[in-house]
Amino acid sequence: DSVLKDDGWQVHKGQWSIKDGALVQAGTTHPSDSITGDVVYVGDSSWNNYTLTVKGTILAGSEGFLIPICVGDKDNNIFWNLGGWGNTVSCLEIVENGIKSGQVSGTAKSIRLSKNKTYEIKIVVEDQRICCYLDGKLYIDYKPATATPLYETASIDANGDIILKFVNTTSHIMDINVALQSIDLSQYNTTASVVSLSSGSLADVNS
Repeated sequence: DSVLKDDGWQVHKGQWSIKDGALVQAGTTHPSDSITGDVVYVGDSSWNNYTLTVKGTILAGSEGFLIPICVGDKDNNIFWNLGGWGNTVSCLEIVENGIKSGQVSGTAKSIRLSKNKTYEIKIVVEDQRICCYLDGKLYIDYKPATATPLYETASIDANGDIILKFVNTTSHIMDINVALQSIDLSQYNTTASVVSLSSGSLADVNS
């Protein structure tokens, strides 16, 4: 639609158009992108303090709304899933490096939205804090926990070898001093074997 293009809206997936001054999604089946849903983006990815207000009406389909916020790109964003899981749940979901988190802990609530009713939706983003309101009622007040920059453990395995494990959650190299107590180190070699694993996503696991 020319209005979407003129205003700089970016259609990622879905059947979107402007009708009677409203943005309408015609698709009612499963979204084309199972990670982001059928979505249109607008705004500037550099924004970090803003309020988004929209009016939303469910015309058809079995679920509610996906409202993207904190969008870096389609592979890195947060969205309010309002009426997901068969129109039963309100929660935040996080997409990081193309991987969706599922329901973010502490944000999920039961909900049931009605068709043909217009809802007032407001999301306030202030630095790391996200507050989501539906018809003036606060549904989500979320601030992510600060990740611990370093995790470490020391143990002795069945062969008597000392095993040191370190997990650096930051993007930079860290200098670490290790002091092992209550152990006779004279029985060990002065060199060690190193196994290094890395990933671009905190959501990845070592399997």
